[in-house]
Amino acid sequence: MKLTLNLDALKNAVNVVKGATESGATNFSLLEGIMIEVTGEGKVYLRGSDRTAGVVCEVPAEVDADGTALGSSDSNFVMPKNFPAVVGRLKGDQVEINYDHEKSKAQLRCGQNRFAFNTAVATNYPIFPEPSGGWTYEIDQKTFKEALKRTSIAMDKSSNGRSIFQGVLFNVAGDMSLAATNSYVLTREIIMRGVDWMEQGDVVIPAATVKLLLGLLGDTNERQIRIRIEDTTMFFEIGGDYPIRLHSSKIHGQFPAVSNVIPTSTSFNVVVDRKDLIDGLQLVQPLAETFTLRIDVDKENNLLYLTGQQSSQGNGVVKVPIENCVGDAVSVCADGKFIMDCLKSLSVDKVRLGFTRQDAPCTIKILDSNDYVYVYMPVRAPIEQPEELRPLTETAVESDVVDYDSESAGEEDVA
Repeated sequence: MKLTLNLDALKNAVNVVKGATESGATNFSLLEGIMIEVTGEGKVYLRGSDRTAGVVCEVPAEVDADGTALGSSDSNFVMPKNFPAVVGRLKGDQVEINYDHEKSKAQLRCGQNRFAFNTAVATNYPIFPEPSGGWTYEIDQKTFKEALKRTSIAMDKSSNGRSIFQGVLFNVAGDMSLAATNSYVLTREIIMRGVDWMEQGDVVIPAATVKLLLGLLGDTNERQIRIRIEDTTMFFEIGGDYPIRLHSSKIHGQFPAVSNVIPTSTSFNVVVDRKDLIDGLQLVQPLAETFTLRIDVDKENNLLYLTGQQSSQGNGVVKVPIENCVGDAVSVCADGKFIMDCLKSLSVDKVRLGFTRQDAPCTIKILDSNDYVYVYMPVRAPIEQPEELRPLTETAVESDVVDYDSESAGEEDVA
């Protein structure tokens, strides 16, 4: 059987599916390779799977069966794990793949270059489920991708965390939203408001699937992603020149009630330039022990003070200009890494920092929008107030609710 393919189309399909293949084995493992399927209609599909998720992408091709029964096990084969590396380095317009089922060999030709691959039969390759019902939703790819990127920073990335936190919650209940938490911080973003969906519910998208989606989704509002939720499986159909379908198992369990964690309001709110605040955090970090810092606000001079203190090396105070602030000033200590993670995931110019008390959840929001919110807890740390602020207030920042140590960003969970 001979397949003739456009090289660019093949490269695209290989890049799409290789992220779903399993890695780590030293020898040729079936799931490390990419399956090539030729249907009875002469269509060619590339498939990649790691058992829990799978990606399939159609690639245009001319098929010369040459006696092979198309659509049978004889026309399906698995290329080894080095196949993507070879394809990625090829130059030219067309590629020919000649597959010999009896010898389990595939020869690839591109211009003057020839490669011979040992293949595996696809009989034991995981069976890809087909959509058969469930809830179905559609949204443009760019909006979904950006929201997924912003919320996924709060996923639990540890190996021993609760499985329900090792993913992103997709929720439809009047609004469509995404949320994630690692029990220390929480993000929630509403990506579509007030839509009268017939089917409502929620599901947790596993972290590995989130990573795949971020690599597959486009950066345009003109193409859609269709999300289909069934009893045990979720499907993501991604439109484009070469349509992609990703299927994934679901994470089972009860996700925390997000609305119970997010403060309905904050009594002290500060508007600051996002890049200025990132610069300030990076400047104070070397003198902030385990990146714990103190946050104070000088309302009279519109300045945000970031204080870091190393017990053995000294301390540092960085002043960041703010645009405005509203409410009675509140000083807190916080883990600077949590704040930095949030700021770096955003692309807006201004953010609004919200504080209520030294022992209450703090928030970061996008200015003039309530669709996105990032929640983190203050920590307890004996960092002294900057000298120039002491005449303004003598309040010490030592919450009895959250203890901070070098192993944990806080003992009080936000979830």
